[in-house]
Amino acid sequence: MSAFAELPPYPPSPRAETVEEFHGKRLADPYRWLEDLDSPQVARWIQAQNVCTEKALSASPWRPALRDRLAQLQRFERRVPVACSSGTLYYWRQSGERAQPTLCAEPLAGGAERQVLDVTELSADGTVAVAEVSISPDGRWLAYAVSDGGSDWLQWRVRSLQTMRDEPDRLDHARFGTAVWLREGSGFVYGCYPEKAPERHAAVTGHTLRLHRLGTAQQADEVVYRRPDRPYEVYTPHISPCGRWLVVCTWDGSARNRVWRVDLQDPARATAPLLDEGDAAYTWVGGADRGELLFLTDALGGNGAVVAIHPERPGRPQWRILVPPGAERLESAALAGRHLVWCTLSDGASRLHRMGVEGGAAQTVPLPSLGTASGFVAEDRASPRAEAGATLHFNFMSFTVAPMVMRLSGHGDEQPRAWFDPPRSFDGSAYETVLEWARSADGTAVPIHLTRRRGLALDGRSPCLLLGYGGFGLSQRPSFVASRIAWLEMGGVLVQAMLRGGGEYGRAWHDAARLQDKPRTFEDFIGVAEHLIRSGHTQPRLLVAHGASNGGLTAAASVLARPDLFGALVAAVPILDMLRYHRFGMAAAWAADYGRSDVPEHFAMLARYSPVHTVRPGQVYPATMLLTAERDDRVHPAHAFKFAAAMQHAQPSAAGQAGAVLLRVEPRSGHGPGKSLQADVHEKADLYTFIAEAIGMSRDGAGPPPIWSPGALACTRSSSTAP
Repeated sequence: MSAFAELPPYPPSPRAETVEEFHGKRLADPYRWLEDLDSPQVARWIQAQNVCTEKALSASPWRPALRDRLAQLQRFERRVPVACSSGTLYYWRQSGERAQPTLCAEPLAGGAERQVLDVTELSADGTVAVAEVSISPDGRWLAYAVSDGGSDWLQWRVRSLQTMRDEPDRLDHARFGTAVWLREGSGFVYGCYPEKAPERHAAVTGHTLRLHRLGTAQQADEVVYRRPDRPYEVYTPHISPCGRWLVVCTWDGSARNRVWRVDLQDPARATAPLLDEGDAAYTWVGGADRGELLFLTDALGGNGAVVAIHPERPGRPQWRILVPPGAERLESAALAGRHLVWCTLSDGASRLHRMGVEGGAAQTVPLPSLGTASGFVAEDRASPRAEAGATLHFNFMSFTVAPMVMRLSGHGDEQPRAWFDPPRSFDGSAYETVLEWARSADGTAVPIHLTRRRGLALDGRSPCLLLGYGGFGLSQRPSFVASRIAWLEMGGVLVQAMLRGGGEYGRAWHDAARLQDKPRTFEDFIGVAEHLIRSGHTQPRLLVAHGASNGGLTAAASVLARPDLFGALVAAVPILDMLRYHRFGMAAAWAADYGRSDVPEHFAMLARYSPVHTVRPGQVYPATMLLTAERDDRVHPAHAFKFAAAMQHAQPSAAGQAGAVLLRVEPRSGHGPGKSLQADVHEKADLYTFIAEAIGMSRDGAGPPPIWSPGALACTRSSSTAP
């Protein structure tokens, strides 16, 4: 019997008489009161929802076993390179047992590792994280950005890499972006907002770039770039190798951006546009010897190119094309001394290439297997080894291969080798990843990666976890998530769909599901679900829709449109109120993908699929779990609150055919990054406990591994799942 069979009544969610008019149409918004996070009534409601969820999950035999297994799966060392300065590699090291990682340094020429910053020491409960770090070119200083309790708001601090002690410098009101040091290391440029912090979840505007000189108060920081006429723009700074040019990449939420330059040698900080047409995307790659600035761009059409642009002759006829558009999406690029390394996507998987910056034949760099290469970190020009051939470090992982660090020598005749290959707490060779294609409603072929146990019978009896995102031109690539190994060990199939709205096939794939065409993302997701059922991988009662953030919208909208296809829905930190999303925090920047309800033609489309507004009372929906965090200031938690209340009202009992609706709200946590390892284990254990109960996976009670195998599990029909 499901642990949800005796679920107590849901906490009361009063329905207010709130009504809002949109272009002559009046729509009820009965749960708007849940948007007020400072309200004692909302605080009591959150507590009551958590109590209800805790009661349901604590009754399941899956939960303790999953907590134990997930803790074991997380217990392996991870390293993530972040910078290479003056011949020293800096990287995060997570032991797999501590709440937060440690920043370490190791000389490339050989020598002992030393600890630079132990993030666990920044808080007693492990809820303070470091979001960004920046090393000065001379290797003397570390700037690091602290996030408290999962917030996107950051405080920059400065640490001496000689004494390993913090300086008095404290820079508040920062958010997003990084810090870039002046070449002589006397200070750095960072982004922040006006000093008066806005009310929680109020609209955030007025981003500026400021120059901080070491040892001075933040109030004395010089504003080096701002655009009051573009209040919603966000700026990312870069500095040219010569130190003269501050290169400013702007972002307004769209897939197109602008690039300006600031002359740091001019006391007046003269600014001029480099790329200001706003018709293409430009991503900073680095600076070349002849003074050129390198960008990855889709301005030349196709799947992207790498071009070299001189800051004083930026006209398109003067561009030097290093990598022309090709058959595959150009995903990323990095400079390593005199070599350019770039990564393309082949149906979502990485291919790595290399050639000289001055030209020459391109080489294909072999990777260990189908997977993802990312996080490229090269030696900077201050390194004594850089001119001879800068070494490049990057991460490689797949669905069943934990992240390893590869080292690629700057000499063109060498192949990458593993610099760090972690010991594994599981056997990934027992599983395979295959590429299949589904058909969307309009006939478009949608690629999917399926990871499953080798030799799995396609008899429709396998639980399937379907992941989707499909937004903002972001590509879904093979990635390792330790908790998903437990799902595979439970006999589940992991399915990652590459939906339109994402970036797997370039700008056209993104543009195909934006604004008025956004529903194509959901049609793709539904098409994948139908393929999984038709191909014998699963059946509706065993199919789980799962997504986070924009992916939470994808999963929820798809399930509401076709509840007959799914046995459960899990949405984490989701965007679900599409009529009001743009009124909170930075969310107005998302309008390039979604549109806005204050635009008549956008409103009509948004109202048709906005999950909060399309829940139908009396409809039988699959069991649903919403996960959010009290301190998520990127996606307002009220999205999950209002949807949970609407779903609980629509099907007030978990008995019979209706599915349970549970809400889990994490305290002192945000949109995801920076969460402590222990908090992540507990959250993921609750997520998979919910799924197991919702779709009727029974456990024989024999205990933890090695009993994690299909023979120890059986799939049975649960009274809490949809037919």
